[in-house]
Amino acid sequence: MTFPQNLIVHIEKPNLNDYEDLQKKKNSPFFEQKKWSIFLAAMLIGYQNKARITIKQQHDLFQAAFLKENEEWLIKSFVIAQTNSLLCLADDKELLKNAEEYANGGIKILYDNVFGPSVGDPMKKLDLIAKNEISQYKQLILEENTQTNLILYAWKDIILKGENDSTEFKSSLRWDYKLNQVTKELEFVIAKSVSAFLNSRGGKLFIGIDDEGNTLGLENDYKTLGKKQNKDGFSLKLQDVINNYLGKEFHQFIKIQFDFVDEKEICIITITPSDKPVYVRRNNTEEFFIRAGTSSQPMSMKESHTYIESHWKKE
Repeated sequence: MTFPQNLIVHIEKPNLNDYEDLQKKKNSPFFEQKKWSIFLAAMLIGYQNKARITIKQQHDLFQAAFLKENEEWLIKSFVIAQTNSLLCLADDKELLKNAEEYANGGIKILYDNVFGPSVGDPMKKLDLIAKNEISQYKQLILEENTQTNLILYAWKDIILKGENDSTEFKSSLRWDYKLNQVTKELEFVIAKSVSAFLNSRGGKLFIGIDDEGNTLGLENDYKTLGKKQNKDGFSLKLQDVINNYLGKEFHQFIKIQFDFVDEKEICIITITPSDKPVYVRRNNTEEFFIRAGTSSQPMSMKESHTYIESHWKKE
């Protein structure tokens, strides 16, 4: 399990010098270590000191996908402790935002602990902080089964809350439950939903869940996939749908996962906002959709032009 490639961890731009000093000065315990090691320490320091500061001037620090699995779960465990909720596990962007704000509050304190007049080994202090603040969550980092169960509970929480502007359910990718046959039009419906999330604020699309939140699973879709009647075949078909209707360049904003809910396998597509407008290509035409409430809404040429000018406003 890793964060999507396009997710970036940010810091406050004026704090970049602190990170570089901690990384490059030989008397620093972080000398020649990766910047994310400093980020994790700053996050814990910020939490201990109740120093959470919103980032006003973002600067890219590193790709979240560079984190090792235990480092990723350290962040997740920390945010679970901070929010007292499992829902953070289902929203990578919001999860990282929590971590970023505490690291933003903690970096100056960390810097002073290392280079200031305080007495004592700074690494011992950091180790003590980690033990005090996340000791009860150590098993989340160490036990894969616990991680899986927490994510399952998060999926169920989201499904129980129903569809909204960031969550949508689809019964299938190809299998038409009303006609009891394969219907290619359903592939367009999936592409339309993905594009609407890409053109809006992102969200999650669950395939194998009906409109009422009942778990149908992917078995009927699997049976339509020829030789690879499993999640691998499904993933390939889904990638083809994205390629054909939207374009290969948008895969960077899309994360495809599979999990079991109510003992049935489902697909969860996590979509982050695109950096440019996304059109759905069909029958030599292009259509533009946005997410509005619980549905994907088409926009006319005039409406889409106005929306695009506003949503992707040039800085």
